[in-house]
Amino acid sequence: QLVATRDGVEVWANSFDRPASDAIQVQTQIARAVVDALAVQLSPEATERLAHGPTSQVNAYDLYLLGRHQQLRRTPEALDRAVEYHEAAIEADPAFALAYAGLADAEMARYYYAGRSLEETAQKVQPAVDAAIRLDPELAEAYAAWAVLLTEQWRTGEAITALKRAIAINSNYGEAYLRLGAAYEYDGQPREALAAYDQVVALDPLHTVLHVRRCLTLQNLGRYAEAERACERGFELQPDIPNAL
Repeated sequence: QLVATRDGVEVWANSFDRPASDAIQVQTQIARAVVDALAVQLSPEATERLAHGPTSQVNAYDLYLLGRHQQLRRTPEALDRAVEYHEAAIEADPAFALAYAGLADAEMARYYYAGRSLEETAQKVQPAVDAAIRLDPELAEAYAAWAVLLTEQWRTGEAITALKRAIAINSNYGEAYLRLGAAYEYDGQPREALAAYDQVVALDPLHTVLHVRRCLTLQNLGRYAEAERACERGFELQPDIPNAL
């Protein structure tokens, strides 16, 4: 059901009764119906993306979501499981670009939370990113995953370019703005970093790392009281990871 919030008028409604195996196709049908109801003119690229979901295999998408969930726990054990889930998703659908991007993110997280060296991390992340972009050159998650590695390699100009590409593809992708802020931080541009983080506040206000990164940037700007509040919020959201402390 789609309702216009300005006046409560129902714009579109329908019901779908399908087998669970058709879940992804139903999502596409709903998206297409909403586009038609709103009389939106999609670009050829958007039309193509709408016609082809991320994967036709429901079990592969389930595995991908489990991998993302485990990665957000940010413990070494959870990251091991995240990598396993993404690898299983790729095995279920070798053409599943999003799973390769998820694998790259999980491997990158091992650098931060499991003591992996950057050299070893790059050897895992870069092939996964390359595969994701080869399979889907318009995948925002792939460019965002690549940018984290570029940032840690101090290739900040390339990272910023990759993240701007991700945002151009999907302007509602909060994680890309968060990573853009980090790249600006590394590049010595704290005001630009804070502007990027403000975009994330609007899109994903409960993102733990957002508040940690805002804390660091506000500290760099000498705004210590605001920095302290940001880190306190990060600790409140996820007290079992050490970043905010």
